[in-house]
Amino acid sequence: MERKNAREGVFDLLLRQDAEAASFYAGCTPQQKEAIRTQVHAITTPQQMQAFVSHLSSAAL
Repeated sequence: MERKNAREGVFDLLLRQDAEAASFYAGCTPQQKEAIRTQVHAITTPQQMQAFVSHLSSAAL
């Protein structure tokens, strides 16, 4: 559970640092946000998380 929370924390931090990704995420439906969060839990490295956030709009399709 701790790792899951850490991943979400990193995702939230990176999202705040990327205005385009944050804007995209803010416009998502609750179901889309849940699907994105599910993908976040599968990410294992900081590099993967950064890439995921940087390409969030295409990753969420």
